[in-house]
Amino acid sequence: MIDKEFGVRRFVTEYSNETEELLAEYELEAFELAAFQSKFGASNEDPMFDCYEIGQQHVAFLKQYLAMIPVWDFSRSSYYVEASAV
Repeated sequence: MIDKEFGVRRFVTEYSNETEELLAEYELEAFELAAFQSKFGASNEDPMFDCYEIGQQHVAFLKQYLAMIPVWDFSRSSYYVEASAV
């Protein structure tokens, strides 16, 4: 999704733990900054432009925001919430 307030695209990335290669990107259908700040331990002033590692504790929370749900496999892949300028 495009965050019009900040002019960034917000999405989840999946990287191979073995090769560190980007395997997939999953669009976020919505992004509620305050909810994400709280869930990922970011301060209220943080617009969350960095990469935020996703752990198993985040999966249930993210399901409500993802258009397509990854096959979560934390033993083979690492996942991050990311933002990219548009």
